[in-house]
Amino acid sequence: MNLPQAPGPDTPGQISTSAEEGQQGQSLKELAANLSEALMRAEFSETRDLLAIPNELMRAPVPDARTAGTEVDQTSRHELARSLAEASLRAEGSLTNLCEDWIERHDYFDRLLANSLVFIERICTQWSGQSGLEDAVRTALLKRRFVFAALLIDQPEFILDPSHPVAQLLNFVEQLFAGWESAQGPAPGFVSRAFDTLQNLLDDDHVLQHEQQVRTLEQVRTEWQREQKRRQILEQRLTDSELGQDLSMQAESLVAQRLNAVASHFQLPVQVIEFLQGVWQDSMLLACRQHGPESKQYRDMHVLCDRMVFAFREIESELQRQKLFGFAAALSTEVGQRLGSLDNDAGRKSSVLATFDAALQDILRGKELERQPWPVLAAAQRGRAAESAVNGAASGNDDVAVDAAKLMQKLGPSWFRRGDRLCKALIYLPWQQAILWSDFAGRKVLTEPLAEVLAEAEKGILTAEAGAVPLYAVARRVGLRTVQAYLDQKVQASERFAAEKVQRETAREKAQAEAAAILLARENAQARADEEKAEAARQMQQAELDSEAKAELQLLQAAREQIDAIHLGGSVQIRKNGEMVNGKLAVRLNATGKLIFVNDLGLKLEEILRDDAVQRLLDGDIIIRDAGQAFEARLARAVGRIGVRN
Repeated sequence: MNLPQAPGPDTPGQISTSAEEGQQGQSLKELAANLSEALMRAEFSETRDLLAIPNELMRAPVPDARTAGTEVDQTSRHELARSLAEASLRAEGSLTNLCEDWIERHDYFDRLLANSLVFIERICTQWSGQSGLEDAVRTALLKRRFVFAALLIDQPEFILDPSHPVAQLLNFVEQLFAGWESAQGPAPGFVSRAFDTLQNLLDDDHVLQHEQQVRTLEQVRTEWQREQKRRQILEQRLTDSELGQDLSMQAESLVAQRLNAVASHFQLPVQVIEFLQGVWQDSMLLACRQHGPESKQYRDMHVLCDRMVFAFREIESELQRQKLFGFAAALSTEVGQRLGSLDNDAGRKSSVLATFDAALQDILRGKELERQPWPVLAAAQRGRAAESAVNGAASGNDDVAVDAAKLMQKLGPSWFRRGDRLCKALIYLPWQQAILWSDFAGRKVLTEPLAEVLAEAEKGILTAEAGAVPLYAVARRVGLRTVQAYLDQKVQASERFAAEKVQRETAREKAQAEAAAILLARENAQARADEEKAEAARQMQQAELDSEAKAELQLLQAAREQIDAIHLGGSVQIRKNGEMVNGKLAVRLNATGKLIFVNDLGLKLEEILRDDAVQRLLDGDIIIRDAGQAFEARLARAVGRIGVRN
């Protein structure tokens, strides 16, 4: 039975397999028992090679395959696991060194040990090729892989139960290192300490003790929680900063667009332009940031922009002047109430309002003021590239937001390669329509346009890297598949045994039927012989034969009896082509009265009917040398044994 080949990359954290789905009805205890049995009895291709180590290495006798299932009796599972854990430290990660050390210290190398080593080798080979962790981390774990084999022997639920302490330890450590790259600097101290704690457990003499495993798990869990909290704090700071900047960019753009829209068509007094581009713009930005672009406070300032531009543009008619007189008095008061940027500077606020009122009075008195065109404010336009990337057509902001939300859900907490860095998608910036990527230390790496990330996702080239396939996920998947394969093998063996049993029963019944037919034919032949003998006696009595006829009849009857007395294997001489030839009786067909004789080589010599044989015996053409009674006795005993054995 061979284990499955290395599967393709999985979704992060997803370890469900078809084998697992097929075993949902089995309890963890049953799965562990099945895995334990599979490791004791299954035949892996690599195990055959491992049990047949070259003579210069294998100094202990190779176990007989027929007794491989009982080899574990040489030592308890726990003692075997403990010895393997000790040997793994001396081997320093080398399978050859481990085998040499084991054979040097023990007088056996059983199938359970070989299967467990092969099983872990396969798991680690698959994981090493799929994990995105740094080489240093993977190498340190792979160096201790034979300790995992010891755990597997002693605690087979180790790779099946996600709540097992060592399984949790491996998951915690891999999560701590997910996204870390040595090129970007050393890992934080508390992350390294957690890894050291795990390594110390794997190197400890008490690695198989549940209490020690639990204590180590609590230490690593504390470090993991600390790392999670640290990352959350750093990421929250970065999120707040970037969202604030995104909102600020949005506010600056909206305010600039509004002021340009209402003032760019007119020439305004210089002092009014300075007021709008200074204090008033700051106040609008403040309102937009604090209350949002859809708030009443910000919308009221929109209206005031229109009224101020209307008040200070060149008056073209008397009607316009009269209209200005109608709201000029209230305009100064409303503007003063909206100068939020000067709430903490009352002196400057009074000075600015005085200048504003003076300019307004000059306009009302018809005084000519120095005017100039509105200097257009720079306003960053919100990108629309992402909107046109959806379904090949332009869409509204709501569609872009929906696509961004779906994308962020797909990216999740996984790590992706962006340029030369491993990054995590931290947040979507709605105004910039961009994804914010952060690194392992919670620092900003880049903001990438949503359209570009969506395009990669649609092409299928946006794939997670680091931590995509944890060691425990690979181990559990392979373990479940191994259990399923072994159970399937047992079912096939059971079905094959049942079929063989049916075949044996059919053969036994056939043999019994053939034996019964032989006995019946023999009984019928004997009955015919008895009838012939009786008929001869009656003929002798009734015919009152003379002595010569009577002698002939007696001679004929004696010849019949001699022919009938020849048993299978009986030796005779038969005249053939004028010469007497040695032969043996091979077949007697009682139903037809036919006798078949063969020569010493087993080739057919003569095929004679019974009556012809009697006559040829009388004529001297057949001479009986041995009736073959000993052979017949052996044949009878053999037929009898058929019935006894079955």
